[in-house]
Amino acid sequence: MEEALTRALADVRSSDQGVQNSAYKAVMEATDVPIAWAYELWDRVVADLGDVDNHVRAIAAQLLCNLAKSDPERRITRDFPALLEVTRDSRFVRRAIACSRFGRSVPSVGLRWRRSGRGWCGASLSAGRRRAGP
Repeated sequence: MEEALTRALADVRSSDQGVQNSAYKAVMEATDVPIAWAYELWDRVVADLGDVDNHVRAIAAQLLCNLAKSDPERRITRDFPALLEVTRDSRFVRRAIACSRFGRSVPSVGLRWRRSGRGWCGASLSAGRRRAGP
C-alpha cells in the first residue's frame, strides 16, 4: 500500500472537513478497482463502522463496499450486518451513495433487496439468490 494512501486513511479522521473530503476522494479512487492489499485495511475499516464520528462511519461503509470487490475470502458475508447497521444510522451522511454501492460492489453475497422511499436499499443477507433492484 502506498504512503499517500496511508496518509489519506489517517486524514479521514481529520476535524478539517476539507482535508477529510480530499482523503475520502483519494481513498475511494484508490479502491474503486480490485486491489491486492484489501485485507491490509479490512479489519481497520470494519472497526471504523462503529466510530463515534458519523462521517468516519459513512466513509468506512463506502470503503468496505469498495474493498468487497477484492474479497475472494468473502469476508463481506461476515461483516455485512455491521455495514448494514451504519445505513440505519440517523446521522449517516452519505446514505444514498452507500446504498448505491451495495448493488455495485457486493453482487455475489446473496442479498435480498427491498424498495424504500430512497430507492433500492435495505439489503439483507439471505440463503436465497440475489434479486437485483431496478
